[in-house]
Amino acid sequence: MTDNTITEYLKDKRKLADKTARGYTNSIKKISGIENDIEEFKAWISSKNLDELHKNIKDADVSERTKINYYKALKSVMRVPDYPTRDCKKKAKEDGKSVEEIGACTYLDGCKDICASCDKAFDELNTKDCAERDSGEKSEAQEKNMVEWSVIEKLAKNPVKELKKDLGIDIQKKGIKFADNVAGRNRQYAAVQKAVIAHLYGGISHHINADKVRVTNPPRRTDYVGHIAKDGSMKPTRWSEFVKDDDKSTNVLEHKKNKSVWGFMRFHLHHHKESGIHGTQIMEIHDKPTIKLLLLLKNWGKEIGNNDDGAVFLREQAGDRYEKGNTKEDGKNWSKPLTPNTLLNHLYKIFNHDGKVISVDILRHCWKTSKFGSAMKDYKEDCKLMGHTEEVGKQYVKQ
Repeated sequence: MTDNTITEYLKDKRKLADKTARGYTNSIKKISGIENDIEEFKAWISSKNLDELHKNIKDADVSERTKINYYKALKSVMRVPDYPTRDCKKKAKEDGKSVEEIGACTYLDGCKDICASCDKAFDELNTKDCAERDSGEKSEAQEKNMVEWSVIEKLAKNPVKELKKDLGIDIQKKGIKFADNVAGRNRQYAAVQKAVIAHLYGGISHHINADKVRVTNPPRRTDYVGHIAKDGSMKPTRWSEFVKDDDKSTNVLEHKKNKSVWGFMRFHLHHHKESGIHGTQIMEIHDKPTIKLLLLLKNWGKEIGNNDDGAVFLREQAGDRYEKGNTKEDGKNWSKPLTPNTLLNHLYKIFNHDGKVISVDILRHCWKTSKFGSAMKDYKEDCKLMGHTEEVGKQYVKQ
């Protein structure tokens, strides 16, 4: 990849993380058909009819949020702040200038008016999207794909049933053995990993709270898989029997042994979307079925993952061409960590129900709606009867 790419341009000029820059590059490709060439983009955007550009985005068969991201990508390439926005006030004070002067931007040749037009279209879409999101009403996609949480819990139990039915693995019994051939071990590992993902995202895993009450773990984003570093590399969540407080390079799954036979597991999530606000989060797991599955996964990981001694938590599935192999070399592919995108593919299959596309985001909406939907409805009605807004109503609620 050369410096002439859109991705490298965004990383150099906008100081964007690799993942963000690649995301914007992909959006540009979908709008323009341009692979990843900044000079081609300049030629394309400068010759583009504005009405045609807006019509193409408006008519695109994608969600409103995706259209917003299209405009965000276009603006990010066409307009570059002369100084990072987050440091404008500090820089203005140091240089004795106004924030407006420090916040000035440099535009690609001939793109200032185009960018202004994209700003307007972006603001209209974003204002509408925020209003719909804050209204509490379901979007079209949510209306189509959301289900009751009881349906999710039922679907999450199926992979364990399949373990017993298809492979004869009963997690309630002791002495589960590895298959005596690579193809069999691959099938076992894939099936156990599927059951683990179902438990973590389907409301089956539990922890014990401060009041000694067993509480269901809610669905996280893709934190269990790992995180994408600023250089674009995948940093997978890893197993560890001893967690060092000063080592936060990756997310970690620790098996904490205690007086019980099983002990408990806990995730040390150093890297997640709101880590800047909440810092490291600890997600504990105390229920035996999930722990048993996790231990099976760990043991099979040591057998399958020849290159990493089983340290990677979740892995790419080998696929049919590996299952048909008959040498241990076929198992090496399991050392490749699962990515956020491949995790989503697992979730689509696990929670496949009446043709609905149930992603992490939909799971999280289903969870919150099931838990608080009725209370929110009562809250809105109460605010109306008391004659104040919902925002003012929050001021009356004390903890």
